[in-house]
Amino acid sequence: MLARGYYHKIFLLIHDGFYCAHTGAGVHNFRVIKLLRNLFPFSDIEICPIYTSKLNNDYQPHWHSKVLDIINKDNLRFYPIDNNSNGMNRYGGLTEWCIESQSAAHHILDYVKNDKNILCISIDTPFIQTIPVLANANNVHHLHIPKSSGIIHSPENQSRILLERKIYNHIPDNTRIGEIGRYMKKHLITDYGLDKDKIVPAHNGCIVEDYSSLEKSLTKYLEKKWHLDTDDRKVICAYGRSIKYKGFHTLVNAMSALPNNHYRLLLNTNTDSIESEKYKASLVELAKRKNVSLEIHTEFDPYFPKFIRRHNKTIAIVVPSLNEPFGLIPSETFFDPKAKAIIICSNAGGLPYQVSNRITGLIFERSSSESLMSTLVNVCSMSLNDRNRMLTSAHNFALKNFDLENNLLRCFDKFLQSINS
Repeated sequence: MLARGYYHKIFLLIHDGFYCAHTGAGVHNFRVIKLLRNLFPFSDIEICPIYTSKLNNDYQPHWHSKVLDIINKDNLRFYPIDNNSNGMNRYGGLTEWCIESQSAAHHILDYVKNDKNILCISIDTPFIQTIPVLANANNVHHLHIPKSSGIIHSPENQSRILLERKIYNHIPDNTRIGEIGRYMKKHLITDYGLDKDKIVPAHNGCIVEDYSSLEKSLTKYLEKKWHLDTDDRKVICAYGRSIKYKGFHTLVNAMSALPNNHYRLLLNTNTDSIESEKYKASLVELAKRKNVSLEIHTEFDPYFPKFIRRHNKTIAIVVPSLNEPFGLIPSETFFDPKAKAIIICSNAGGLPYQVSNRITGLIFERSSSESLMSTLVNVCSMSLNDRNRMLTSAHNFALKNFDLENNLLRCFDKFLQSINS
């Protein structure tokens, strides 16, 4: 039986990507929203985002408007989930996660008496506690897709790790865990003791619509913002959250191997805490000490990745992460037929599962500035033919492995087969 005709009602629970997009996970959630109607043409679909107030600095009116356009076009509904922060804390911690999980689960349970074959799709750890609440609900199937884990992202947070381990060791019969990639599957089994029979593939991916042309006015705005209209130097680029595990300090150190009269480093990071502001300041100070030409903007721009990977001056996009369960940057860059940037990434976590060294991109030793230095020197000396060959190989690999609609169709069918077996 195909999942697309089985479920009467669908709930999608997300923490980013509805009111704003400040993370790769948020951009990916937006893609899922765009695909839902095609994936479930006959279902009543409701998006349940963590409420973000217009007074919250995270709120992005243009992004929110795009989502509402999809809601209206595809005849979807939405129900904001409150975490008792009045929309001022989009992610939060264990306290907020408990509140929003309880709120979302009880909202879903209100429909159980009237609807048959309900599917809840909860994405990432803020909703992990919906699993035990929905465990015994009649007619409810639950797919939980973790994008992160305490062991990977906050190993000092033992309370989070204990909570995750407790829940992953007691997955109810109506629930399956979606793995976003092979590394995450191995991690959940090995480090958390998750039963492999409770896992279904829910691999990350991209959609063709992501790669339409940017508006000329937006392109000109971004060129001016990043001084690409006046600075002729070649660009090395990185982007993501301003947090130490992203490894940007490794990249700043390594950039000292390149002459700053020919190359400069662009960082687009998201600062959402005191710690992230301190990390950003440390990067600026490090660049000064190393005589590295660094330009950094701290408001994450969801249009920046498409813009920068296509720009003629961009030599490479670097993913220097110290830990990374999947990492969307390689797949998004590979999938774009207009991309001109070579992907360089560390060998951390799930990144080597996406990038084949010297075939689709270049890999360096995690946290090693020396290894990254030599890799940067190599990419800057590549011939045009070698660059084009690598870009073509990367794009062909992405078309085969990172088509999100195909990945989700396979996911939901395997999910239903597993639940009913």
